[in-house]
Amino acid sequence: MGRPYTDQALWVDPCESSRHWGYFAKAGIADDWTNPVSYLLSAGLGGASPLRSGDSFGGGYDYSGTSNEFGPILQTATSWGPIGDSQGVEIFYRARIIESVTVTPDFQWLAQAFQQIDDAYILGVRMNVAF
Repeated sequence: MGRPYTDQALWVDPCESSRHWGYFAKAGIADDWTNPVSYLLSAGLGGASPLRSGDSFGGGYDYSGTSNEFGPILQTATSWGPIGDSQGVEIFYRARIIESVTVTPDFQWLAQAFQQIDDAYILGVRMNVAF
């Protein structure tokens, strides 16, 4: 699958160039005959928080198209009904509590390719402790 990718800083801290945020985007395309996903598009914003030093944030959206060749095969092989495209959204904020500890609340929304499966809404919190 080919994956063109781009990213660009939109804000850079004039006092510390390693602190910046910007956008990213990528796209992928595959052969319908050999891959159940025929294309994927994603884009988002993320980087260092302009609010607090040491914090970071991100958010993105993705959309994937189901292969016209594999979709009917998967639909026949499973009892999950019609198959369409899938999409999702994720947002997070990573807060640095102290130098070695971060806490990251996260929200995701996922719409499955299997159309009879309900959308998923996921809230999570992750803590990272570096020794």
